[in-house]
Amino acid sequence: MAYKIISNRLTQTTAVVMCCLGSSNAVNGQTLVPDETLTEIVTIGEWGDARDNTQVSVETERLLGVAGAVEDPLQAVFSMPGVTFSDDGEPVIRGSGPGDNAFYIDMVPARNLYHVWGNSIFNKYVIRDFELHPAAFSSQYGNATGGVIDVRLRDPKNVPFETTASLSFLQAAVLMESRISDNQAFYVSARQSMLDKIAKEEDLTEENDGVIIEDSPSSSDYQAKYVWEVNDRNRLSFTAAGSSDEAGARLTDNNNDVLVDPDLAGAIDYSESFDSQGLNWKWKSATGLSSFSLLATNMTEESDFFYGGNQYLKTDVDRTSVRGDYSVSLLNSHTIKAGLIYEDNAYDIDANQKFVSCSDFDANCSTTDVTIQRYVNQVEVTRLTAYVEDLFKLSDKQELTFGLHYSSDDYLDDTQIEPRIRWNYQVDDQWSTYIALGQYSQLPDLEYIAPDIGNPNLETIKANHFVWGIGQSLGHGWSWKTDLYYKDISDLVISVTDPLHPDFDKNYTNRASGKAYGVELMVNKDRVGKWDGWVALSLGKAERTDLINNETIPFDYDRPVMFDLVANYHLSDRWSFGVKWKFQTGDRYTPIVDVARNSLNSRVLEPIYGQRNSETTPDYHRLDFRVQYKKEKAWGYWSVYADIINLYGRENVSGYDFAPNGVDVLNQPPAGFGSNVPVSTSVSQGAIPSIGVEVHF
Repeated sequence: MAYKIISNRLTQTTAVVMCCLGSSNAVNGQTLVPDETLTEIVTIGEWGDARDNTQVSVETERLLGVAGAVEDPLQAVFSMPGVTFSDDGEPVIRGSGPGDNAFYIDMVPARNLYHVWGNSIFNKYVIRDFELHPAAFSSQYGNATGGVIDVRLRDPKNVPFETTASLSFLQAAVLMESRISDNQAFYVSARQSMLDKIAKEEDLTEENDGVIIEDSPSSSDYQAKYVWEVNDRNRLSFTAAGSSDEAGARLTDNNNDVLVDPDLAGAIDYSESFDSQGLNWKWKSATGLSSFSLLATNMTEESDFFYGGNQYLKTDVDRTSVRGDYSVSLLNSHTIKAGLIYEDNAYDIDANQKFVSCSDFDANCSTTDVTIQRYVNQVEVTRLTAYVEDLFKLSDKQELTFGLHYSSDDYLDDTQIEPRIRWNYQVDDQWSTYIALGQYSQLPDLEYIAPDIGNPNLETIKANHFVWGIGQSLGHGWSWKTDLYYKDISDLVISVTDPLHPDFDKNYTNRASGKAYGVELMVNKDRVGKWDGWVALSLGKAERTDLINNETIPFDYDRPVMFDLVANYHLSDRWSFGVKWKFQTGDRYTPIVDVARNSLNSRVLEPIYGQRNSETTPDYHRLDFRVQYKKEKAWGYWSVYADIINLYGRENVSGYDFAPNGVDVLNQPPAGFGSNVPVSTSVSQGAIPSIGVEVHF
């Protein structure tokens, strides 16, 4: 829907609002510790595993000390090979768009794992671990053509009542946990942003740019979990989670976006929230060779965006799902997994705004001369998904996993059966290799398939993945691994702007494709002695092809080179230090080659765009530093930490803005821009300090 159009147009407003909590370029881009396996983060076993699922995993604990992460483990994903961040701070994985990924919380599909302002929606101490599947993921995951991030929340500990509380410039958090009986326990966590309580709106407002901050950006989230160990073979758990984000501003007549579309002048109010509840029953056989789980969940989402005085977009979503998973070990060589998932997604849309067909292939989606329209509709999508997977142990050194993923929906009336296969080979004690490939599919975004403004007859987007990896353990904590990957994407959605095209009245069609390919290297040093760290290097290419015009262009998130270096030094049991340096090639942008007066309003100066994504901003790099002191006490512990994000104050360019108001216009236009085009630069903040304290008792 037009929300994408509007959010892209309000570039300066977004930049001002994001500065309050640190832009995505200032907060994201953190580091994830690699494990000894290939392509995936190590998975702590399900219920019944010998490891303790009430504890944060060693891998997750290690991430809490990464410089610049501000003790947020899920920030770590942005420094994995092949992973970068979008303009909105969402993960971009191996040349796929941020909307091409799937997110799970305890195997429940989630809309997102991050607040709008960049930090994750979880208290750090409730994340047991998480998996990143950057490509060729297994058959149990669906509705994604990019990658998968699967977060596992830990179980509550059966201990007397205890509390962990923390306070920093960015947020306040409290986690309470306790036993109820010998076989029942719970925890509940709540967090609230703090910068909006500290900073005044007038201090956040930039002079002369036409944006007045009226409500500082704020965010909050909660998680709760209850577990009842009924007996040795049955357990019941209940999980609840939610988050919210909101902000408010006002655009004056001097704002650059208002000067292009006067109907944007006025107040902007944004709010987004979700609440979810899930009930999970797990059973295992007396022999431990088979298990079954049944999960029922409900999630409600609300998104309200008001702007331009009388324009708005309100979307309410009610998601209900039931999932059953079964696993059995046979003949000491086969492990069979199968599952069935039913999902019902009900969307209520209420909008009063300008509607323009616009996709990722369009350089400009002008709303200047478009009439505001009221749109009210309901869309319901019911999906049935099933999978089966056989892990066949060929020998002590080889494993073969073959699976099928089935999906169907009653809205597009589409059915997909997708084979997926993976071969693992442990050459010897040091060397290992694998090959993985599969077919994947995903429903188009709601804005593309909604009746009247979209095309309800679109096809699902499809992708083929291929990955080959090899790795070696070198001893003394050292190891390395490399992946070679290729993604072929078809039936991508593109807008139809030519009145002579047969699908012009449908607004969108599946006449686009894409490719992404590259090689990645990760060198890891586990903690042996006082230090640990890792290096990640990615070389890749991502492109998209408009099949209507037979034109291939670089993808929005084409990043030929990405590099991360992390080092942590543990001086003693109390003192630890960390540094992280990140580098990547700049963002793709579409230059403005000329300007013209609007034919209906001579006061409006409109940009004329050149070739899509033909130029690149300067390279991005930054250095983060962290120090922490932790003191154990008889009653628990207390700690204090300090993070400095972007230590040397690099002002990384995130884009160039059309600036008809003449504020901060560059003397020399960037590459590709016409000499008569007024342009300003959007840059990340300089050094950002964060100090926090934590107490556990």
